[in-house]
Amino acid sequence: MIQQNIKYSIFLTLSLTVIDIVISTIFNNFYIYSKYTLNQVIATFILSLIISFTTKRFRYIFSIFLLLLNISEIIFFSFFRAKVEPYHFEVLFSEIEDILNSLYSIMPAVSILVLIFIVISYILFKLSKTINYEHLSANILITTIVISLIIYSNFRVFHISSLNFSYINMLYSLTSFIGNRFKIERVEFKPYIVKRVDKGIDNVILIVGESLSSKRMQLFGYKTNNTPNLNRLKSYSNFYFEEILSGGVNTPVSIVTLFTQKREPQNIDILKRADTNLYI
Repeated sequence: MIQQNIKYSIFLTLSLTVIDIVISTIFNNFYIYSKYTLNQVIATFILSLIISFTTKRFRYIFSIFLLLLNISEIIFFSFFRAKVEPYHFEVLFSEIEDILNSLYSIMPAVSILVLIFIVISYILFKLSKTINYEHLSANILITTIVISLIIYSNFRVFHISSLNFSYINMLYSLTSFIGNRFKIERVEFKPYIVKRVDKGIDNVILIVGESLSSKRMQLFGYKTNNTPNLNRLKSYSNFYFEEILSGGVNTPVSIVTLFTQKREPQNIDILKRADTNLYI
């Protein structure tokens, strides 16, 4: 009966939305209530309802896929306090060791989220087995929606924001990443121009340690004495040191973020908009 489809849709909608609201009570700015919240809940229910009418295997796999996107966004935010952007998928495999180290450092949070993922997955599996009303056309519709997002990303930059539920942001990022793989026209930036300045202006020399981590520095408590010179500077009043989080998971991203204080320079127009939730 169709009642089972509705029951499945309600549970999937709650799984994709309520968890964000709960996490926002732990992490500030993870999700922000807005005038778009109700619209997104309704859209999530409609999407869940369509999913409930897909064939059994497709229904369960796609539901788990959306839930996995949701959990992944929360885990990423737990460490970086930022949303997943399209370019993060570029380093998903090339920086696997750093990613695993990051997960290890927040293992309690990861363990709880994995447990939640398993419980919800099991309930979805049980609910999915009770559904008898399904159509192959619903599979085609869901597939068309995803492909449309990929194609649309070639013409418009999706807005990754705390005003969106996690699975929406992740869908935007993932489809934009895939869409960029097929984009013929690339965004090119003008080369940096270095100019001599007046002698009255002081030079600032910034020394950056490549792949340097506070977790491997005795200055911050590491067991090996590998920062003897920095250790001696601790007694100087003008010497300031503090643990910080990188703006990205690899050098090409983090260095650009360090100097510009924003992610993806091509999105500058979005950053200038009045309705943009800008946080650094």
